[in-house]
Amino acid sequence: MARFNFETQLQERLGVPDSIWLGFVQVDLNKPEIGRGLDATVYTSELEGLLVAVKVLHSILLQQGNVGRTALLQRFGTACLVMRRLHHERIVRLLGIGIAPNQSPCIVVELIAGSLFDRIGVEPREPFAQSLQYLVDVAEGLRILHGKNILHRDLKPRNILVTAGRAKIADVGLARTLHGSQESLQVGTAYDEKLDVFSLGVVMLSLLVGRPPSPTEATVLLENGTRRSVPEGRRRKADLDRLGSDHPLHSLILSCLHDNPGSRPTSADVHMHLLQISPHSME
Repeated sequence: MARFNFETQLQERLGVPDSIWLGFVQVDLNKPEIGRGLDATVYTSELEGLLVAVKVLHSILLQQGNVGRTALLQRFGTACLVMRRLHHERIVRLLGIGIAPNQSPCIVVELIAGSLFDRIGVEPREPFAQSLQYLVDVAEGLRILHGKNILHRDLKPRNILVTAGRAKIADVGLARTLHGSQESLQVGTAYDEKLDVFSLGVVMLSLLVGRPPSPTEATVLLENGTRRSVPEGRRRKADLDRLGSDHPLHSLILSCLHDNPGSRPTSADVHMHLLQISPHSME
């Protein structure tokens, strides 16, 4: 009875409907993890004969006072409901929410083993046509999110999963609820869809030059002791030079990284632009 009460109480605190509530999820937390982030550790498991990924919320996040823990659980539940709204082939699918053996909340999603991060810097390099397909997929997924007024807030190669030559956006909802973006222009900048587009520009540049982002400092110290922002084009000059000004995506990436968010394209604009690029343009 105590176990049932705990399960019911947690479900109520999360605000999760019965239609996606899995109760206690069978996952071996002693098995090697397949991923770890700021908020959760990812394990493989099986659900109704299907191999799945189980993201278990770090238990340390729950080790706070009742008020803080309640607020965290409410945010977690809200994030799960955000994911529930999304049914698109370019976004990793939520299968359910439940409780891990350590009594931490967990989410169960479709299992996709590889990420775009795994493709960056690997030799031989991906053909341009394949890289372009990944970017079209990511832009389409972002367009779908923004069309539903959902921000990702942590778009990066590790959160873009790839399988059979196609890409899907992962960690929708959870990252935007529990943590801020890892690739914003300035601390304290209001987050809107144009910062997601900025992050998409960073993803495009990283994939095409074959290495993680390598920008210089975001600000420079002036003689009077104040700090001034460095234009993004200058911060990322080494990567942009490596890409080459004649690259078919050079101008698009620059527009995504524009210092003025209002001058950046929308995710729908980026998607349309990418669809118009010939996969053979680098041959």
